[in-house]
Amino acid sequence: MDDPAERAVGARVLAGDRGPVGEDRVTQLKKLGMIWCHFDVVWAEGLTAARGWAAENGRLLAPLDATFQGAAVGILVEERAGRRPQGR
Repeated sequence: MDDPAERAVGARVLAGDRGPVGEDRVTQLKKLGMIWCHFDVVWAEGLTAARGWAAENGRLLAPLDATFQGAAVGILVEERAGRRPQGR
């Protein structure tokens, strides 16, 4: 198993009181498209949209209302910029 979080989530979601989820079960769930971490999915979708916006506009300086294929790129960029350390 690649990610310890996968085992933890899988164990909580599927095993109940039966212990950790085995490697074979994890492989089966991955083939079915199991979403182990919703945050990771949202991040990947936002990153794809940001890359698309930047490719079309030559940079990632997007206005707050900017969207790319329905994704709110401007809001994503604003939120990320607000979390960077000062002086960078």
